[in-house]
Amino acid sequence: VIQSLTIDGQPVPTDQILSYLEQDDQVIAAPILVPRQKSVVVELRYRINHAYKAPFAYFFFNQKQPGTAETQDILLSYQPTLKPRLITPQADLSSQLLNFHFVRETQSFVGATFENTRK
Repeated sequence: VIQSLTIDGQPVPTDQILSYLEQDDQVIAAPILVPRQKSVVVELRYRINHAYKAPFAYFFFNQKQPGTAETQDILLSYQPTLKPRLITPQADLSSQLLNFHFVRETQSFVGATFENTRK
């Protein structure tokens, strides 16, 4: 479920957001106009509602698009009843948030396994 999509802090109207499944992958698309020699910040917030049994794993693949920045932050928030166990690549860990920051040349892939803190 898409919670918000902003460009330079301005919300993208929902009628300009395309969201669909392609095979088993969720695709989210929106037109983004970037003037020459300029940059914009695109922020997508979404929630995955599913029934899970800990331990479980979450993976995110971001295919690099032409003209996108070489540095990137991917933030992954999780419920307080979960504890991350394996994290790839290395991430900064704070209260219910994993912050992946890296320089990418092609695409980026992040992942984490979680276990339940309640036994």
